[in-house]
Amino acid sequence: MDSFSIRAPLKTSGTALFLVLLLATPLLAVDPPELRFSDDVNPVPRPYSNRENVNTRSSIYFEVMVPDSNGSSGAIEVNSLAAVLVPEGGTPVPMLLPGQQFASGFTGEIFANIVPVFSTLAGHGVYIVPDVPLDPDRGYMVRVYARTRNGVPIDPGKDSWSFETRSRISNPSIDASIDLAAPTVPWNGWFFNGICKPNFNTSRLFDQFDSYTLMDSVSAINPDAWSLQRDWPMTSDYWHNGFFDGNPNPVREKETRQIVAVMDVSAATLVKIKDLEEGPLYGIAPDRPLTDDFHAGDLVTVADRGKFETATVLRVFEDADVVALSRLTTPESEWEVSYYGSHPADLPETPDNFTLPLCYLRKLDPVGTPVYYWTRIDDEWDIVHGQHGRRVQVNFSYVPLDLAAEPVPADPGGHGSISPPKDWPQWHDFVREMVFHVIDRYGQPAEDFLYSVGNENNFSIFWSGGKDGFYELYDYTVNAVLTAFEDRGLNADRVQVGGIEAAWLGGLGWTKDALYHCSGAADRPGGGIVEQNFVYADPRFIGKRAARVEAICSAHGGKGSPIDFVSIHEYRHADLAINDITQVRDDALAMDPVFYDDLFVNSFECCPDWIPRSDPASGRMYEGNGFFPAWCAEWMQRLVERAGKDARYAHHEAVLTVWPFDYNGDGVCSVTGLIRVDETGNGEEDRIATIRKAVFNTIELVAHMSRDLAALPVITARGIRFSGVRSAAPDVHTLLLYAYDKYDTESSEETEFTANLSLSGIPWPAVIVKRWRVDRDHSSPYHAYQALPEKDLYDPADIVALEASDDLVEDGPPQNFQTPGGTLDLSVSLRVNGVVFLEIREWSGGE
Repeated sequence: MDSFSIRAPLKTSGTALFLVLLLATPLLAVDPPELRFSDDVNPVPRPYSNRENVNTRSSIYFEVMVPDSNGSSGAIEVNSLAAVLVPEGGTPVPMLLPGQQFASGFTGEIFANIVPVFSTLAGHGVYIVPDVPLDPDRGYMVRVYARTRNGVPIDPGKDSWSFETRSRISNPSIDASIDLAAPTVPWNGWFFNGICKPNFNTSRLFDQFDSYTLMDSVSAINPDAWSLQRDWPMTSDYWHNGFFDGNPNPVREKETRQIVAVMDVSAATLVKIKDLEEGPLYGIAPDRPLTDDFHAGDLVTVADRGKFETATVLRVFEDADVVALSRLTTPESEWEVSYYGSHPADLPETPDNFTLPLCYLRKLDPVGTPVYYWTRIDDEWDIVHGQHGRRVQVNFSYVPLDLAAEPVPADPGGHGSISPPKDWPQWHDFVREMVFHVIDRYGQPAEDFLYSVGNENNFSIFWSGGKDGFYELYDYTVNAVLTAFEDRGLNADRVQVGGIEAAWLGGLGWTKDALYHCSGAADRPGGGIVEQNFVYADPRFIGKRAARVEAICSAHGGKGSPIDFVSIHEYRHADLAINDITQVRDDALAMDPVFYDDLFVNSFECCPDWIPRSDPASGRMYEGNGFFPAWCAEWMQRLVERAGKDARYAHHEAVLTVWPFDYNGDGVCSVTGLIRVDETGNGEEDRIATIRKAVFNTIELVAHMSRDLAALPVITARGIRFSGVRSAAPDVHTLLLYAYDKYDTESSEETEFTANLSLSGIPWPAVIVKRWRVDRDHSSPYHAYQALPEKDLYDPADIVALEASDDLVEDGPPQNFQTPGGTLDLSVSLRVNGVVFLEIREWSGGE
C-alpha cells in the first residue's frame, strides 16, 4: 500500500489547544518552525517519511527546527510543541499536548536546544513511546504543532509525515539450503579487524588498557582479529579540538617564535617576540639570537589561531626582542596574541602539556630547521604496538603548522593546517624522519604497518589544496616513506602505501580521480587533473626516487604512483557503504585492470553513525540492542557475495571507529563500555569496569571463521533481510547468520524467526554443532544497560548484572548429529537485528 497524506479533523478534548496554536498571530516576522528531515541510519523523523514495513512497536521521534539566525525570540517555544497520530481512516489521537505533557497512552521525552552537526538550525527533539503497538498493515500520519517564542506557527507545508506499518507476520520462519562443499573465495584482509580512535595519545586518558587486553584474548584465536589500529591525527599540533591534550605535536622549526605584542608604525608592523613555551621539549636552546634566524628580506608568516599573513622582514632589533615587518593589513588590535583559557591545566594521563594555539612568527622563505618531539607518538604506539602487537596505520593528514603554507590550525583549539606544505623538499624530509623514527623504534615489524596519506581531503574543512595539491602531497609522501625503508635496508616492496581516506560524501569522485593519477597507464577522460608524478618531475629529486616510483614512472613517461590500498570512510547503512566500496573497485578495474588487480579497497573509519544523536534509538544501537552486530554481518555478507562473483573484490579490511569515552552507558560508538566505580563508598572513583559490548562479541565470533568464505542466500520478508556468510576449513565449518531491519535502529521488533537450514556437503559422517547468539537478549549487556540507574559513580552492587551480562556465551549445550549422505537439517532461532553463529566439527563420539 502506498503511504498516504491526510489532514483529518481532530475529534479530541485537546482540539481547542491545537486551534490556539494554529491561530496564533506572529508578533515578529521570522522563519517559521518546520520538521527536519534527514534519511541517515538514525533518521529524522523516525520512522522516516514514506517508510514501509515499519514494525508495530516502533517509537516515534521528530525534531522541530528554526534557523539559528532567528535569534532567541524566534526560537522554538517548547511549551507549544504538540503532536497527534492520525491512523488512516481513523480518529486522530493526541500524543503530546502543549505544556510538555504526554497524552494518556503515551510516554516520552523532550530534548531541548538541539543543533544538528554541520547545520545552521536549532530546535527541539521529541521522543514518543506508545503504550500499545500500532496496528499492522496500516498507514499513519504524524502531525506536529509548534510556534516560535514570538508567535510564528509551524510551516503548514512542513508539519507532518506519513509511514506504513508492516503486515502481521503469521509464520515467522525462513527456509534456506546451504551446500558446505560449494566453492569459497580466499579473503585478503579481514573484517572489522581493529579500531580507529580519532584522538591521539588518549589510550591512558580514556581508560583503554582493559579494552586492549580483551582484544588480545580474541587475537589468540585469529591473529587478524583486532590486529590494526588507526590513531588520528598523527601530524597535528597543540590540543585536539581544544578538548584533549593528546595531539602529537611532532615538529617545530627551531626559528619559530611566539608573538606577545603587535604594533603598527608608519609603513611597518613591529612584533615583539619570545621563545616558544614548548621549546625545551624540542631541544630548542633558549634566547637564540634573532639575527641568526631572521634577516632583512626574509619572507615570514604571522599567524594566530584563526588567520595569517605573509610579510617581509625589514629589520631585527635584537636587544628589544622585536622584528620589524612590512605593514600587515590586519590591524594590531585584531591579532589574538593571548586569550582566556589558552593555557589549560595539564592532563597527567598525557605526557607534557601544551598551550592552545597562540600567535607565532614563522619562517617562510627560506624555510626554517625542523626539530622533533617524539614523546607522545612513542607513548601511544609503545602501548598499541609495543604492548599489544597491533599493526599501526601511520597516517599523514594535517600539515604541522610550522611546515604549512597557511599556518592556521584546522580548529581554534588545535590541529595542523589544512593547506599544503610551504616547501616540498622540507615535507619530504619530515616524512622520512617520521618513518625513520618508526623503523628505528619498532624494527622489522614496521614493514607491516600501513602508511596512509590524507584524511577526508574531499571536505574543505580538512584540505584547501584542491585535487592537484593532494596528488602532490601524495607523491612526495609516498616517495619519502619508501626511500626511508630503502635507506634503512628493509624491504620497501612489502611496505603498503596508499590511503586517500576519502569521506563517503563526494568521496567516490575524489577517489576515482586520485586512482587515475596513480595509474601510469590510464588517462582520465577529459583530463582536468595532473597525472604526472610530482616527485619524478622535480629535478631536485633526481637520484632520490624510490625504486617503486622509478619503475612505475619510467615505464609510463613520468606518470603513476605506488598505491597498495585506498580507504573510504563510511558512516551509514551497510548496503550503501558496500555500494561505495564496490564502486571504487569497479572504477579501479575499469581504468587499469593490471595495475589495480590486487588493490585493497578498505574502510579505515566505519560504523553505522559517527556520533550519538538526540534520538534515544541512537544510543541503544550502541548499547547492544543487536542493530550494530547485524549491520556488521550485512557489511560482510554483501562484500563476500560480490567477491564470490569476482575474486578480485576479495581484497578488503575495515576498522571500526570508536569514541573511547563511552562512560556510564552514554551510548556512543565503541566496542567496549566504561563504568566509573566507587568501591569504598567515599564518593571517589576507584576503578573503571570495562564492559564488552554486543559488537565486540560479534567480532570475536567472526574471528573464528577461516579466510575461505562464501555468502549465504538472501531472503527478504516484510522489509527484513536474512542472510549470512560461511567459512570452510579442513576441521571446521562455520555459519554466521543474521536478520536485519536496517530501519529499526531501536530493534523494537518483537517477532523471533526460526531459520530452517538444510545443510549438504558435510564432509563427516557425524558432527557436533555449537551455537552462539548475539542480540539484545543474548551475549549482550543491553538490558543491564537499560536498567542501570543514572549516576556519576556506581557502587559495585549497581553493576553486578551489567558485568555478568557481557560475556559471549553458547546458546545451549553442543548438539551431536549423524549426517547421512553429508546432509543435516537444523533449526535455529533468530531475532530481528541479531546474529547466530554455528560451528560444525566432526564428532567422533568422545565429546
